[in-house]
Amino acid sequence: MERKNNILNSENLNEKVSPRVELDDVCFERELFDEIRKKGKNLINSKNREGFLSEFVDLLLVVDKIKKSESVTDNEISEIEGIKIVKEIGFDERIFLKWATDDDNLDNGEAISLQTLITDGFFKRLKNKGVQFDFRKLGNIEFEEKLLEKVKESGDNLMLVRNRKQFLSEFGDLLFLIDEVRKFKGITNVEIEQMETVKNRQK
Repeated sequence: MERKNNILNSENLNEKVSPRVELDDVCFERELFDEIRKKGKNLINSKNREGFLSEFVDLLLVVDKIKKSESVTDNEISEIEGIKIVKEIGFDERIFLKWATDDDNLDNGEAISLQTLITDGFFKRLKNKGVQFDFRKLGNIEFEEKLLEKVKESGDNLMLVRNRKQFLSEFGDLLFLIDEVRKFKGITNVEIEQMETVKNRQK
């Protein structure tokens, strides 16, 4: 992987970083993953739709930079997105898992995270495995908050990856979450294009 020069700057990542800063591969990668956390937090704190769209487009920009930095191919994207869609389904049930009796090896070593929003697919697997658990269904406001928290947490999870397989799995989770945010917020391609135009004019 080549060293990344003059990529992080205040215009494209909203950070006061000198365009002359040169980062090695590891530092550059961590900067990008940290941006996922920051953008997720900014989405949570957005006061209106325009502000949300602005941060969402910034998040898409960071995701695109990660894809380029890690040389993620279209075939890899298709594969991990296919796995996530089939396995996770979505968050239509809006299930918040409060506790469960078994916290590991649910499905091929899949751990159970407690006190968190879980997908409909995971909820179904809990029931099919006969795991004892308690949950509640979230309303719109709390569901949005928990969903955006998971976007922010994606940055933390990406920081912990040790190999390509783990990276692709966590990156797939991030792409899955972004699609769920788009669906919940009803964000259209036209809105994204319009916000991109606004940001380009501000450069």
